[in-house]
Amino acid sequence: DHEIKVDNQNIIAYPKGVIVHWLAGNVPVLVIISLFQGLLTKNVNIIKAPKNMKIVIVKLLNDISRMKFKVSNKIISGKVLMKSVLVIYLDRDDLKAQSVLSKTADVRVAWGGKEAIDSIISLPKKFYTDDIILGPRVSLCVVSKENLQNSKKISKLAKEISRDVFAFNQMGCNSPHNLYLENGKKNNHLYFLQQLKKAFELESLRSKKYISMPKTFDILAERVFYSTTKNKDVYYGNKNSWNIFYDKKDFLASNPLYGNTLFIKSIDNINHIPKYFPKNIQTIGVSMPKKRFLEFSKFALKNKALRFVNIGNMTFYNHPWDGFLPMSRMVNWISFPKW
Repeated sequence: DHEIKVDNQNIIAYPKGVIVHWLAGNVPVLVIISLFQGLLTKNVNIIKAPKNMKIVIVKLLNDISRMKFKVSNKIISGKVLMKSVLVIYLDRDDLKAQSVLSKTADVRVAWGGKEAIDSIISLPKKFYTDDIILGPRVSLCVVSKENLQNSKKISKLAKEISRDVFAFNQMGCNSPHNLYLENGKKNNHLYFLQQLKKAFELESLRSKKYISMPKTFDILAERVFYSTTKNKDVYYGNKNSWNIFYDKKDFLASNPLYGNTLFIKSIDNINHIPKYFPKNIQTIGVSMPKKRFLEFSKFALKNKALRFVNIGNMTFYNHPWDGFLPMSRMVNWISFPKW
């Protein structure tokens, strides 16, 4: 609304114009995050959604339209905000319509897997259009030996990990698929596993997620492998509600199986973990003393970690995201003269 002074320079952030949000099919509420950022930056927002998301999108936006937001002493109506939002339902194969939509955008926000992201960024666009790519990434947890010595702390930690794992059936990029436990003089991994099994079972009763047949087959195959291989153990709930695969020797991060499935690795030193990160790493949930974190983070940053949070908060969405500030790309930064 007005200029501010930064490094003796007057600047103002001005909305870029039209933001088109390509909605991911895995977690429909994700679009609300980028939508609110588009609203805060005072842009016009178009949501491109698949037809099968029509009911949930309408419910979400209708709910927002009934809200009132207080900013300082000003009341902002959700109904007024929604006047700057348009929802368009397109088939993924309708490339002509998607091309028209893409060329309308001053900013393209793309949520989704690699195939979806590739198809979006290949669409024609204006040369100055900015792309905010929120694509497929993988997250994991790290627990140091100091935080595995106290039974109360272990029990609390198991509950926090279960919340992170079960959120959105692990379809969000910030849900953990691997957990690294550091070995110590007093190795409490067995007690931790017992507490984690209890936490997973309780969380599964609350969530009752459905797992598709292809993933069920993959999970069953992994169970056979872990149950018949030395230095590996497997634990699971009824009706494929959750799975824990524990490995004492193989440190490489395992590929996600989803369906509330967690791979646990036992390792001697947390500072060795980053070299086993997947290439598309995003969030690292940590439980360790500050001094050890500062040392661990140096190795993790060299191996492309993009976000550190406390375990239990992994699925919270914050700013920055994926290593950048999305709202900064939704505005033009304009210099003003000095008076």
